[in-house]
Amino acid sequence: MRPATTLLTSIIACVACTALAGGLAGGIARADDAAVCLDAHTRGQRLRKQSKLLEARAALLRCAAGTCPGMVTTDCATWVTELAREVPSVVVALRDDAGREVADARVRIDGRLTGGRIDGRPIELDPGAHQVVVESAAGTVEQSVVLATGQQNRVVSLTLPDDSARGALRTAAWISGGVGLAGLASFAAFAISGQVSYDDLEACRPGCSQDDEDSVATRFVVADVSLGVGIAGVAGAVVLWLVSRPAPHGRPATGGTVDLAPQLGPRHAGAALRGSF
Repeated sequence: MRPATTLLTSIIACVACTALAGGLAGGIARADDAAVCLDAHTRGQRLRKQSKLLEARAALLRCAAGTCPGMVTTDCATWVTELAREVPSVVVALRDDAGREVADARVRIDGRLTGGRIDGRPIELDPGAHQVVVESAAGTVEQSVVLATGQQNRVVSLTLPDDSARGALRTAAWISGGVGLAGLASFAAFAISGQVSYDDLEACRPGCSQDDEDSVATRFVVADVSLGVGIAGVAGAVVLWLVSRPAPHGRPATGGTVDLAPQLGPRHAGAALRGSF
């Protein structure tokens, strides 16, 4: 009987050890859970005081769970309910220059993409200043907003810039460019003709007639004037086109700088064109 008694004793000892180990593990797990709950309880209050309401709510939702101690759960659940009334939000709307709603656009707030399309749903934010940027195929516009605690469903309505002014500028750019090209073509024709005539006068100098001399001078003058018109026209077209471009975030386009340095002479004409855009 002794071997049987020894076996029974061993079995009882193993069961006891297993139960003790399980109890210790359960106690450690409960202690860890309690520490997490208390940390969330403290951190949620601190974040709320710092007006970081979204982070505060996320922390308080953890300690509002039923696995946390009763008093902690009650506090956190109460604060989560209060935050539901305190967290501000915006509803972004975009319209074109004719007043029609535009839904195919992306919304970025403080550089963070909030969704694929404008859908009319509120976007929750922390109290304070925010930069709302709406990007669409027709352009990009932005607006600064300052939200107070509890200010919910504030409508942020943005309007795309009027394309008619941009179209007028581009039309003017085409016209200016056409005038400029015509001036450059006239310059080339009269400059070449004047140079050929000037070379022909070499054969009769110093006995060339005054009419021939005046004719050559007139061609160079017309070439110089045509060059000035051509440069002004092309430069104007470049500037108008740059100004007509939609600038990032809806700001007015600033274009660049154009520096013209005409180089004129009795037998030649030219210009140096420098620009930065």
